[in-house]
Amino acid sequence: MNSKTRAQQGFTIIELLTVIIVISILAGITVVSYVGWRERTTAAVLKNDLMTISAAMKRELQFNNAYPLSLPSAYTPSQDVSALWQSGGTPTTYCVEATSGGITYHIRHTDSEPQNGAC
Repeated sequence: MNSKTRAQQGFTIIELLTVIIVISILAGITVVSYVGWRERTTAAVLKNDLMTISAAMKRELQFNNAYPLSLPSAYTPSQDVSALWQSGGTPTTYCVEATSGGITYHIRHTDSEPQNGAC
């Protein structure tokens, strides 16, 4: 074997480092995108649950002239969602917050859409 043939048999360290760097950059972009996607998905689930609770609370108000003193029995939480009912101080007020994966949204009797954060 001569030296010319032997030098062409493998990759140089620069070529290997370039490939590793490109793969690392692509992996980093993927991880950041995945985290953002998970947060948006969790927020959508929380908002949906709170809208369901709000509709059930409004039905209770229409039939009983007051909101229930706990979460409506018609409400079934989504997977990994924790909902907490809080008194608004009167029978015609309430605030409910839902939490999942460190993200919290709430809805009050006056809100038409869930709001970010706790009650």
